Amino acid sequence: MTSETTTNSVEPLTLEEHEREMLAEELQALIAALPPDRRQRYEALAATVERGVVPPEEIDALAEVLELLLASGRARHIHRADGERQLEALYDRTPAGQTRSEAQARTNQALRALVNQPITSVRVSNSVTGRHTITIATPALQLTLIADQHGVRLDKVGM
Repeated sequence: MTSETTTNSVEPLTLEEHEREMLAEELQALIAALPPDRRQRYEALAATVERGVVPPEEIDALAEVLELLLASGRARHIHRADGERQLEALYDRTPAGQTRSEAQARTNQALRALVNQPITSVRVSNSVTGRHTITIATPALQLTLIADQHGVRLDKVGM
């Protein structure tokens, strides 16, 4: 899901009041659903969320909770579209979200190379459960994209 953050290169993350309220509600629900021996990390995060500033060493845990809320559909179900957008924006402020945004930008840049190119083939294959490879070929180049639970990202560019 998320990669380990280098805490000395990440700034603390300040939460807005509406972000704190949604996260406090969701962390309470998560903690209640977990067995007692798995709660400590999220109880610490809940205390941090209440204070309104997430220190670098807890940002990975925050990103994991946000990924769970967003990927499961719970964010939209409980907080509606507006709350989901707010949680997405918060996720985008984490290192995991920034990595996702950078991958999306690289993918879009590669896809722009297809503009005005005749497409000679498009293939989709399932390389592993939940992970799909999309290959788009033109006379000038071939792009391979990966689509999985983390989104769509560029895998390879060939000529």
